[in-house]
Amino acid sequence: MVDDHHEITAMLADILADEGYRIRVAHNGVEALCEVQICRPDLILMDIAMPVMRGDQVIQCLRAQGFADIPVILMTADQQPERFDDIGARQIIRKPFDLIHLLAAVARNL
Repeated sequence: MVDDHHEITAMLADILADEGYRIRVAHNGVEALCEVQICRPDLILMDIAMPVMRGDQVIQCLRAQGFADIPVILMTADQQPERFDDIGARQIIRKPFDLIHLLAAVARNL
């Protein structure tokens, strides 16, 4: 999971762990790319707007590094999330999100 808001990552990490998922957390795109090298995840749940490296830039780097097959769910507070449809994410979820919807998206994309 990648989000620059620590309270969001803490909350979601607890919820996803309670659902039986193993979670690794990064707080920006550069950290996320390092985590992918250390422990190839089955899924990446990531914010689009982050400092250091945006979520769409992370997806481009993942493709270039041979990790294009890892499904990515992007989270965004953008009022027009459809403008991110072509960047390679498996799914885009709008913030604030419904927890049931988020958990269903995670399960569906694994």
